[in-house]
Amino acid sequence: MRKLTLFLLMIFISSLTVIAQKTTNQASLIKPVKSILTDYTEFEDNFEAGMTKWTPSSGSAWGLTTNKSHSPTHSLTESPAGNYTNNQTSYCTMTNGVDLTTKMSATVSFWAQFKIEAGFDYMYVDASADNFATFTNLAIFDGVNTTWTQYTYSLGGFVGPGFDNVKVRFRFISDQGYVMDGMYIDDVLIVSSDVDLSPPLVLTTPPEFYEGTLGDFVVEADIIDISGLSVVQCNYTVDGVAQPSVPGVNTSGNQYTFTIPAQSAGSNVDYSIEAIDASTGANSTVTPVASYIAGEYYKYDNGVVDFFVQFAPGEGAAVAFSLNGPTHLATALIRNYTDIDHANGQMLFHVWGSGSAGPGNDLITPFLVTPEASLSNTSPMTRIDLRPYMSQLNNLTGEIFMGFTSPDDTVNITETDGGATGRSLYFDGAAWTAVSADWHFRLITTGSGVGTPELQENEVTVFPNPMSQYSFVRFSKSLQNPRLELYAFDGKKINTRQVLNGNQIQLLRGDLSAGMYLLKLMDGNRLVSQQKLIIN
Repeated sequence: MRKLTLFLLMIFISSLTVIAQKTTNQASLIKPVKSILTDYTEFEDNFEAGMTKWTPSSGSAWGLTTNKSHSPTHSLTESPAGNYTNNQTSYCTMTNGVDLTTKMSATVSFWAQFKIEAGFDYMYVDASADNFATFTNLAIFDGVNTTWTQYTYSLGGFVGPGFDNVKVRFRFISDQGYVMDGMYIDDVLIVSSDVDLSPPLVLTTPPEFYEGTLGDFVVEADIIDISGLSVVQCNYTVDGVAQPSVPGVNTSGNQYTFTIPAQSAGSNVDYSIEAIDASTGANSTVTPVASYIAGEYYKYDNGVVDFFVQFAPGEGAAVAFSLNGPTHLATALIRNYTDIDHANGQMLFHVWGSGSAGPGNDLITPFLVTPEASLSNTSPMTRIDLRPYMSQLNNLTGEIFMGFTSPDDTVNITETDGGATGRSLYFDGAAWTAVSADWHFRLITTGSGVGTPELQENEVTVFPNPMSQYSFVRFSKSLQNPRLELYAFDGKKINTRQVLNGNQIQLLRGDLSAGMYLLKLMDGNRLVSQQKLIIN
């Protein structure tokens, strides 16, 4: 096992905290708002008259440069002398705020280009009405864009009574690794209007790493709009299948809750909040999709990444889990890592019983899993659906081990150095040893005190649906001659590849095209069930 250079990933997470620990709807803000017809210029700066309108944080390098500019001849940057530095946290804030107490909408815009290490270093754009005692994050930048581009964001949540000192700031954070040229900012403009042209501002905190619940899942949000709200709802899907929208309940002031009904353990729930204001323009916004997986959630790490670790072929990693049993495993999560220099091979996924010195015998036949890490998301949790194995991973209690071995190529995972739990183990190809780190592995189960999961009479489940590469059709009792029939919606029957295992059938996609199909479960010539199947 080789431990590579320290990367202080995600140290910015705590600084994203806003009012009541809520973060803003970034996706809706990154889209330009509607053109303002009757506007007032509240603030503008092309950086040709110096830094008088901006206050850099103490000791920072923020300043002007003539190296690049959108309008001649200066622009603002966090590193005017060249590349930015390691371990930097710095700010450049409007010195004086703008008064938007009599306005109905406002936007801030600027031109920028940037080279920022993707996945590690970030430029944030924040807005505040109380000198950043609390603030809303409007946008996050990383990666590379060498073309001057105008970015426009709504300040619709900062207009009306009480908003007499609205400020915008640029906030930069870097880790101790690779450094780049940074961001160039020019032609900053804040305009307001007497007409409400801004969508509602939605402040909500998405679940971290798919953490859900066994019961109802309650989403909380602050939703702000000067014109009031005509529609507030939560749209969601379960394993890709759309469900009826959940209306928001106004609990106090701008606070709303949305209750997504309880789902079976292992169900993947994707949701977003939709809000439409009560103005004549019916301005609307939809938050970015957030996700959780239903079930009892086990975690022992704090999610803070200090290092990433590489495992060569033959090596492996495991984390010990103490289950409140009896229970069944529904989903496993392993946090992988990648960058342009460190690719991931496939993992051979394992669930082990407890042995004399760590993992014991495999509880299921190990299978290959492809890490979800990518250059656009360098350290996500890789999701491993264990619902097809519930009949084997059932009635578990006490200590088990979950993890992987590397069969053919290098596998990368994240860790918290000097971990406090003592649950992580390393396999050198021959023996297991404990390590002084917390590896970011998590489990989701059906909860304690449950028996073997049995379906009700005549109940049939299809998961995942939509299908990517395969789906499982599970039925409530053993049929005499179970088989699947698949039909296109024009009625044409389609040949399929399928594998029968007990009271479930695995349907393999093969060369089937994306689209909607009709799936029939047959017992000989008798139709048992039929339902739609979506293939992505």
